[in-house]
Amino acid sequence: MQDLIKQLWQRAVTERSKKISHFTNDEKIRLKHELDIIKQTNTFKQILSFSAQVDEARNKGNFFVKGAANCSFLLYCVGATTINPFWTGSQFERFINPLMNGMPYYEIAYSDPTVLSFKEEDMLFSELILSRAIERRFIKKEQLENTYDHPPASRYQFVEDILFESNGNIIWQEQVIELLYRMGGFSYAEADLMRRNSAKGHPLNGKWFAPKREKFIKNAVHIGYDRDYADKYFHYIFEANMHAYLKAHVAAVVLGSN
Repeated sequence: MQDLIKQLWQRAVTERSKKISHFTNDEKIRLKHELDIIKQTNTFKQILSFSAQVDEARNKGNFFVKGAANCSFLLYCVGATTINPFWTGSQFERFINPLMNGMPYYEIAYSDPTVLSFKEEDMLFSELILSRAIERRFIKKEQLENTYDHPPASRYQFVEDILFESNGNIIWQEQVIELLYRMGGFSYAEADLMRRNSAKGHPLNGKWFAPKREKFIKNAVHIGYDRDYADKYFHYIFEANMHAYLKAHVAAVVLGSN
C-alpha cells in the first residue's frame, strides 16, 4: 500500500513540475487529504486503473474526462483530468466519499479541450463556465435571478463569497456541499451524502430530515447566525439542490466539447 501511495505522489509531483515549479501549501494539503481518503477507502487500484485508461486515451488523441473525477487534484496533477478542482471549488469527497462504497461515474471523451493559461484561470474561469453552461442549457438564466424566496446571502460574508458568481443563488453541487460544511458543521463526506440522499426525496421523511436540520441550526447559531435565518437557509439548500449541477463535470464538458 505504501508503494502505491509513493507511486501516486511521485507521479503527481513529476507531472505537475512540467507545468509549474512547485506546489503551494494549499495544494500540498489537498494532495495529502486526497491520498488519505484513497488509503482509507482502499481505492488505489481503481485510481491507478483510471490513470492507465487515461494514458491509453492520450495515445489515441486529445481527450477530456466527464464526471466527478474532475473533483480530484491528484488526478489533475498526474494529467488524468483537465479541470483543476481549485478552479471549481470542488471537494474530493464528491468523487470518493469515505462513507460510501465504490467510485462514482466518470467517462473519457475525445475532443480538443480548451486550454486556459494560469493567468486566465482565476480571472475567467467562473464567468466562462457559467456563460457556456447557460449556452449549453445546463443552467437556466432564471436560476441566476433573485426570484427565490430565501434569505439574502449578503448578511453573512462567506455565504456571499460562496454564491458570488451565481448572484446569491445556489446552482452548483459544490455550493451545496460547502454551505452544509461551513454553516452546518458537517464533514464534506457527510454533506455530500446528505446532498445525494436529499435528491432522492429523503427530506420528505421527517425522521431523516429532523436531526440533520437540528444539527445544522445548532452549529449555525453557534458561529453567529440568527436561528430563523439558519432554519430558512437549510430548507433553501435542499430546495436548490434538486436543480444543482456538479460544476466540475459541467466545466469539463463545456470546455472539452467545443
